[in-house]
Amino acid sequence: MKRILVLFLVLVTLFSSLVIAQESCSISLTPSSTTSRATAGTIFTINSNIVASGSCSGEINLVSSSGEGNQFTVVDPAAGKYSGSISSQSYPFQVYAGQSGTYTYYITAASTTSSSAVIQIVDPSVLTVTGSPSTTSVSSAGSFTLSISIKNPASSAVTTSYSLVASSGLNLSGDPTSTNSTTIGAGSTLALQWTVSYTTFSGSKTIRLTVGSNTDMFTSTVTFQTGSVTTTTPSSGTGTGSGTQNVTTTTSERVPPGKNKTIVITPGGAIISIPEVAANHRSSVSIIGEITNVTDLTGVTEIQFVAKKDLKNLKLTVSKLDAKPTGIPNPRGKVHNYLEIKGENASEADLREVVILFRVEKSWITQNALDPALIKLARNTGGGWTELQTTKERDDANYYYYKAITPGFSTFAIIGLESVSTTTHPTRSTTTSGEEFPTPPPEEGKGFDWNIAILAIILIAILGGAYAYFMKPKHKR
Repeated sequence: MKRILVLFLVLVTLFSSLVIAQESCSISLTPSSTTSRATAGTIFTINSNIVASGSCSGEINLVSSSGEGNQFTVVDPAAGKYSGSISSQSYPFQVYAGQSGTYTYYITAASTTSSSAVIQIVDPSVLTVTGSPSTTSVSSAGSFTLSISIKNPASSAVTTSYSLVASSGLNLSGDPTSTNSTTIGAGSTLALQWTVSYTTFSGSKTIRLTVGSNTDMFTSTVTFQTGSVTTTTPSSGTGTGSGTQNVTTTTSERVPPGKNKTIVITPGGAIISIPEVAANHRSSVSIIGEITNVTDLTGVTEIQFVAKKDLKNLKLTVSKLDAKPTGIPNPRGKVHNYLEIKGENASEADLREVVILFRVEKSWITQNALDPALIKLARNTGGGWTELQTTKERDDANYYYYKAITPGFSTFAIIGLESVSTTTHPTRSTTTSGEEFPTPPPEEGKGFDWNIAILAIILIAILGGAYAYFMKPKHKR
C-alpha cells in the first residue's frame, strides 16, 4: 500500500510540473505599422504589440518579403531583432525597403507567431515634384526664394522622406531641410519654401532635393557671374531628373550631369568625393550607370548608407584587389574577386546600415557549378572573414544582382559557396499571380517547447527510478 501511495504522489508531481511549465509563458501578438503605403528608402516603424503572462523569454523577429523576394531592412534595433526577457509592451522595428512592391510581414516572439499584414512600397517617382527656380545667375551677395512642391496624385496617402542639401556657401532658412517621415494625403501637396542667402563666390553651386531613395527629384543651380542676372522656372518633374537644368560639376573626370559629386577614375577603380551628406537620410552612390568599368572590375554596382550626422567632404575609394591581401586566411568557397572600399572623413561609427549592391556573371556561376542563391559578400577586418547577410535581388540576361548589409567598409571578397544536399529553404506560399510571401503558422499560439520535453524526460526518469527502487524485492537478513 505504501508503494502505491508513493507512486501516486510521484505521478501527481509529474502532472503538476508539466501543467506549470506549460502555463509558465503565454504570448499574444498583434503587428501594426505607422503607414500602409511608403516610398522606397523611407524609414517607418512596425510595432510588435505584445501581451505576455508568465515567465517569457526568447527572440522577437520581423519576417517580411515582397513578391520579388525583397525584404525590409531593419535599422533599429541594430541587431535586427530583440533578445531576452519578453514582457507586455510594444517592441518597435524601424525599417525601410529599397525596392518597390507589396510586402507581407509578420512578427515572431519566442514560439508565438502573429497574423500577417501588408504594406505597399512605391517608387518615389510616383510623386510629382515642382520647384522654382531651377537655375539662377547672381552677380553680387544677396538672397532669393526657393519654392518646392511635392504632390501625391494617388487616391491613397503616402509616407515619404525628403532632404534638401545645398553646396557650401549657400545658406538655407525657412522650412525644415529634412524629415525622416512625413505623410502626404491623397491628392494633397506638401509645399516647402526657403530663403537662400549667399556671399560672392566663383563658378556654380547646387541645391539638391532627395525624396525617399531618389536623389534626383529636383536640383536648383546658382551661378555667380558679372553682368545680367537670369532665372529659369522649370516644368514639373516626377523624380527622373526632368526638373534639373544645367547642373555644373567641377571635375576633370567623367561625371554625368545632375550628380553633386566628383569622380576620379583610377587604374583599379575610382575615388568618389561627396561634398555634403545629410544626417539620417539614406544616401546612394550609383556606380554601374556612371563608371561601368569600375563595376566590371569590382562587381560593385551601388553603395548605400545612412549618415548619423551631417558629413562634409566624404570620400569613397572603390578598388579591385588582384589577389588576397597577405597575412589573412582564405575565405570559404570559390572566390570571384577581392575588392576594397575605404571611406575618408567618416568613421564606421558615423555610418549605419551600409549596403553594398554587386553583380556576378551568370557564366561564372555556371562554370563553377554554383547555386546563385549561395553567392555571398564576405568582409575581412584582420581577424578573419565574416560572411555578410546577402540577398539575391534580381537577374538579367548576363548577371545576377545581389545586396549585402555590412557594418562598415573594409576588404571584401565575392564568394560562391558549394551546395549542400541537406540545405533547407524556408517554405513560401505562392499566390495565383506567382508572388511569393512568407508563410506563418496557420494559428497564433505556442509551438513545441523543448524545455517542457526535457522536464518531462527528467521526471519520467525519476519516476522509473522510484518504481525500480520500491518494487525491488527486499532481502531478509
